[in-house]
Amino acid sequence: MTTRVDSIEHKTAQVGSFEHGSKSSSSVAYLEECVEELDCSQKTMLKLFSDLSDDFRGTIETIKVEMDEMKVQVNLMIQAVGNQTPNQAYSVSCKFKISEPKAFNGNRDVEELEFHL
Repeated sequence: MTTRVDSIEHKTAQVGSFEHGSKSSSSVAYLEECVEELDCSQKTMLKLFSDLSDDFRGTIETIKVEMDEMKVQVNLMIQAVGNQTPNQAYSVSCKFKISEPKAFNGNRDVEELEFHL
């Protein structure tokens, strides 16, 4: 009977070590799978960041070009306004010629004008 008990204990130990080994190998396989998923996710994110970075660089270059064009236009406007004397800017808009009132039927009288209106 002792031999039988020893045999059962030995087989139980073998089964226990096999189960422990299989759990260990399955957990290693699980961890390797997780590492592969993380690696794939990391590559995807790096590509996404690279694409976004390229898009931002293109947008920034476009904005720089437009700002340079606007600077040129502003400088031209400043030069155009700066070439005027201080009174010239006001004189252009304020100077206009008022003609003398014409006679209405030879008469400049307001009452006569209102009468005909």
